[in-house]
Amino acid sequence: MAYDNIDGQISRIYVHSAGCSVRVHGYGDRYFKLGRSHSNYSPIYAALLSASLTGQQIRLRLGDYNPPEPASSDILYIVADLPEQ
Repeated sequence: MAYDNIDGQISRIYVHSAGCSVRVHGYGDRYFKLGRSHSNYSPIYAALLSASLTGQQIRLRLGDYNPPEPASSDILYIVADLPEQ
């Protein structure tokens, strides 16, 4: 099973009744979705919100994809590295 990673800074978070959708700089008007049914919705949403407020670089792991374009927009998890001090 192949996955796709999206790296960048968050340009928009759109919260709705089904979860939230996220835009990342460099990916145009495309939204990446985090559904409320995700088992880690709350901590992932908190990390997305924090990264958006601080301008932190993130990595989103998405579902299955077929190169060159990621076919899935569903977020599986987020990675946000803390800056070195």
